[in-house]
Amino acid sequence: PDKSSRQVSMGAKQGDSFDFANKKLVQSGFIDTHCHLDMLYRKLNFKGTFARFRNLHENSFPAEFEGCITDFCNPGIMSMQPLWEDLLGEDKVWGAFGCHPHFARYYTDAQERIILNAMRHPKAVAFGEIGLDYSYKCTTEVSRQKQVFERQLRLAVAIRRPLVVHCRGADEDLFDIMKKMVPRDYKIHRHCFTDSYEVIEPFLKEFPNMSVGFTAVLTYPTAVKPKEAVRKIPLDRIVVETDAPYFRPQQVLKSVCKFSHPGLAIYTVKEISILKAQRLSEVLYTLRQNTDNLYGL
Repeated sequence: PDKSSRQVSMGAKQGDSFDFANKKLVQSGFIDTHCHLDMLYRKLNFKGTFARFRNLHENSFPAEFEGCITDFCNPGIMSMQPLWEDLLGEDKVWGAFGCHPHFARYYTDAQERIILNAMRHPKAVAFGEIGLDYSYKCTTEVSRQKQVFERQLRLAVAIRRPLVVHCRGADEDLFDIMKKMVPRDYKIHRHCFTDSYEVIEPFLKEFPNMSVGFTAVLTYPTAVKPKEAVRKIPLDRIVVETDAPYFRPQQVLKSVCKFSHPGLAIYTVKEISILKAQRLSEVLYTLRQNTDNLYGL
């Protein structure tokens, strides 16, 4: 097993948080609030259940792992593969559904019906990821991105599901659209934040129930801006995510797993505890409460 993985896990177990209201010790775990199990399985050419996947990678799934929210953001693939239904039928797995801006140019009424049907599942906990992406990686025209984003925002608010928001290089337009279409007290997950505090500050002020998701990008020495953002954002406004299969923690060798997986979120939790100068157990407890407040898990 990976030595650093054992050390992180052991550190998390050394101190429990005290629940003063109920006068008892509380041992907290974590839920990976955003991953893509379908993409991870394809990259690893894995076939089987999530339980089997955890068994195969048991050395890098710490005891604190309590589950994950897997995001399905390509409705075209959802229509061809019933994998999401199998995954949500398993223990420790919940789902989110939407159309990523990368695929917005293909968005149709039929795909929208697929998303809304999936949202009826009892373990579907959020609408997304949806948003805007002005990076070179996204070939969907901006006007089409905005159209599909606004359409999905209307649906999400109508069915009262938390939002999972993707944004890359489009913060001003995203902010303007959300101010116009989303109630101030709405529950929002600003997914995979990698920018500076100055970028996210207006969103935090405008939307008091927005949580900011951080990945293992925090473990990279070059991540100066997001590290500083973690220091400034209140801990009760943060959730942990992997965005697996992306962003394998720097400490994890490819021999452990070629790609990131939900159990590896423990490395991000540890980095947050260092940046916040708080005990790992306290950070685990607060992040777990934040996940419950946002997603009811």
